[in-house]
Amino acid sequence: MYQEFSNANDSETQHAKLYEGAIARFRDLEPMRELVVFTQDFLETRLAPHPPVESHRHFEPKVLAEVYAELRREFARAEVARRLWRAVFEAAGLEPDLTARDRLILRLQPPHLPDRERPSARSTATLRFHRDTWSTNLYARVNWWAPVYPLDAGRTLMLFPTLFAEALVNSSAEFDISDVMRRNRSRERRRHDTAPLGYARLEPGHPSVDWCG
Repeated sequence: MYQEFSNANDSETQHAKLYEGAIARFRDLEPMRELVVFTQDFLETRLAPHPPVESHRHFEPKVLAEVYAELRREFARAEVARRLWRAVFEAAGLEPDLTARDRLILRLQPPHLPDRERPSARSTATLRFHRDTWSTNLYARVNWWAPVYPLDAGRTLMLFPTLFAEALVNSSAEFDISDVMRRNRSRERRRHDTAPLGYARLEPGHPSVDWCG
């Protein structure tokens, strides 16, 4: 399912493989390990005394959404995270000054606990199938993902590579980002949870880091 990439691949080869639909996996990128360690320390310090992977059990949904939103904002401003994110590109064999990249986004995805209200805020939303271009207007986008905590069967990113070459009906005209944002800010979203949303899902119930470039 994966194609192994390394900094030995030149950028043109990487580009060609990615736009053929490759799911690239990098191993042994030291800046990525440093970034994961920094993120773990960041979360564990700010969510103490609660373990980050259990934080959803210790806050009511509305409070949890506010806590997660503040963590996302603070992480996005962290100079260490920005420096290491650039270093990841360099370690992967890319030229940071010639590569357009988005900011680093901390993704915290709580599960829906049976005895709790379903999380519905932007910072805690669980998102269904969608096209990333629906909310970004970037038509040559490559997503970078890395788990902050170990993956398991109940905490992972779901990919369907056998469908990559399948023709699909283009339903983009039915997507309305303004409507999605309005529902994300209201309780109405719980009654219309089948609509396409704007971000991919990773690690239900546990914090993760979403890198897009």
